Amino acid sequence: MRSEAIEFIGRNLHGAQDVKPEMPKRLTALWEWRWAELKQHRCDGEGVPFGIWFASGQFDLDWSFDNLLSVLRLCHKAELDSWVVERLAVVSQDRPVAAVEALGMMIEGDQEGWAMYRWHDHPRIVLSAALDSTDRHAQEEAKRVIHLMGSRGWYGYRDLLRDLQEERRP
Repeated sequence: MRSEAIEFIGRNLHGAQDVKPEMPKRLTALWEWRWAELKQHRCDGEGVPFGIWFASGQFDLDWSFDNLLSVLRLCHKAELDSWVVERLAVVSQDRPVAAVEALGMMIEGDQEGWAMYRWHDHPRIVLSAALDSTDRHAQEEAKRVIHLMGSRGWYGYRDLLRDLQEERRP
């Protein structure tokens, strides 16, 4: 029931226009209390709905990424993954390292291999932002993720590596 409550809150936050200023602060406290409990029990499903909170865009971006990455390190999943990847694409210019790291962990967690069918062109936006950034770590992580995707049969992203090589030629 706790997991369903966390998910319900996230779904209601997603796309909400009239969130009162005190709500994110109160919900942040709720999540931090709940996350302290969840970390002890590993990934029992309750941590996964934080992805919906991240996708809502209602919270401080640094706090959102810190928590999303923590959940992904523990669970390698974030519900609703298509919403999460869409949000990653939106914020990838501002946080290319965190966005590409989150994308990589989500791909690693997709054991069935079906999730990327729902993600449309959003991974390309995240990967391009990381490759175009001046941050070396973002660039290297993007290359790693592209190779990971290729190893899983998603070859449609290797052109990003070719484009990068062509740009670096004298």
